[in-house]
Amino acid sequence: MKTTHYRFGGTAFKATLSSAGHGWEVCVTWHKKNLFVGNFIHKAEAVKWWNLMNGEIRSFTKTYWIANKNATTWYANFISNHLYKCYYKFLDKVFVKHTRTYATAVSKNVKKYRTISKGWHHSNRLTVKAA
Repeated sequence: MKTTHYRFGGTAFKATLSSAGHGWEVCVTWHKKNLFVGNFIHKAEAVKWWNLMNGEIRSFTKTYWIANKNATTWYANFISNHLYKCYYKFLDKVFVKHTRTYATAVSKNVKKYRTISKGWHHSNRLTVKAA
């Protein structure tokens, strides 16, 4: 489990990376309220997002700083929306990679199937039946 605390003015955020079941969870909380939660199957992707997210938080707080303590609830919502925007942009890149990998694998399997099925007779065909 990794934890990072961000404090500026009267506002404090806590970011965590931890295992959750068979996967990984990245979370940002503020006053025990979840501002962001991202779930991953692979640890490598979770760690990659963790590093990107921490950079985004630092960059965001330098660009959009807060001076008024009364606006912290609004600011927490603002940073939450920003993190989700970055998260889904990150996922789009990851999904493109997975889509390419599995499309290539299926294409190779179809070619192999066509090669090995040439010698099969239709009468020997096996079918799937519900149990």
